[in-house]
Amino acid sequence: MVKELLRMLPKEGKPPLWNIKNKEGNTILHEACSDSMKNLAEKVLKNCKDNDQMLLLTARNKFGETPIFCAARHGQTEMFKFLAKEMKLKVGSVKDVMSLPEDMKLKELQELSKSQHHLQRDDKTTVLHISITTECFGELFFS
Repeated sequence: MVKELLRMLPKEGKPPLWNIKNKEGNTILHEACSDSMKNLAEKVLKNCKDNDQMLLLTARNKFGETPIFCAARHGQTEMFKFLAKEMKLKVGSVKDVMSLPEDMKLKELQELSKSQHHLQRDDKTTVLHISITTECFGELFFS
């Protein structure tokens, strides 16, 4: 079905997938993440150019949520892990960084901070906050 939808888009002047949104501002990737459609997410990302792929991965809906944030909100563990890998996120903790040699700490903390940007909404709610609020914390953080 996804391939059919992608084929239906015109070849010339085709709008980028990150720019096609529903009334909530969700892209096709947001929707796939909310409903655990990993195969759909893989096919969509495979059919994007590199720059469009990153724009789709980091697109925010009208609530300021990225697709990876939506995966966390809905307790979609496999999707969350898949997106983290696709985004090449530096997922770790400050505790892990602090155990590094002094000359590496600042750089690693900066990298960790950059990756965390996509793990929070515009209102600064993080994936940890939303996972606890929606009671999906066990699946996401302890599996």
